[in-house]
Amino acid sequence: PPDSIMRRLQGKTIGGSPNTDSRKVSFGTVHVLLFLPQIGDSPACSSGCPIALGEPIPDNQMYMDVDSYEETRPSHKRRSSREL
Repeated sequence: PPDSIMRRLQGKTIGGSPNTDSRKVSFGTVHVLLFLPQIGDSPACSSGCPIALGEPIPDNQMYMDVDSYEETRPSHKRRSSREL
């Protein structure tokens, strides 16, 4: 089996600096778009009606930094894996 990309990159130089165990990931701005739901056509849906993204809601988008987004977004905890 092929090695993962992280395994192949260990010890190599990326972007002019040595690849070490002190890797960092940073995020900038989140672009949030809201879409209307519509009935989908996924054959993988084993029960209920498949749901897909419909048209974007006009003029209903926002840009914000990731920390602000995480503080203000509603919690979407599901009671079960089958509940939307």
